[in-house]
Amino acid sequence: MKQLEQKKELFWWTKSSGYRLYFLREASGVLILIWALVQIAEIAFSTYTSVHPFRLPEDGLLVDISMKLFFKIGPAADILGIAGAVIHSVTWLIVMPKILPLKLTKKGETITFIVLIVMACGINTLLYTLIT
Repeated sequence: MKQLEQKKELFWWTKSSGYRLYFLREASGVLILIWALVQIAEIAFSTYTSVHPFRLPEDGLLVDISMKLFFKIGPAADILGIAGAVIHSVTWLIVMPKILPLKLTKKGETITFIVLIVMACGINTLLYTLIT
C-alpha cells in the first residue's frame, strides 16, 4: 500500500486569512503564558521576602535586584497578558458560532457572537464582584 506523503511547509499559515487568524489565536496563548509566569515569579519573590525578613546582605541584594526587575517587567507583562486574553477570547467567540451544530445565517452568527460577548462580560463582572 502506497503511503501518502505530505509536503511540510514552514509558513503554511500565511496561505489564507483563516489560517493566519488560527495562528494568531494560538500564538496569543504564549502572551498569556508569559503573563502567568511573571505573576508566579512575583508571588514567589514576595513570599520569600515575607518569610525571610532577615536576609544576608548578598542574598538580599539578589532579591532586591530581582524585585526591581519584576516591577519593571510586571506592567509590560500585564499589557501582554491582557492583549493575549482579548485576542484569544475574541477569536474564540468569532469561531464559536461557526462550529455550533446549528445551521445559522450570517445574521444568526452575528447575534450568537453578541450574546456570547454579553454572557462573557456578565460572568466576568459577577465573578469580580464576588471575589472583591
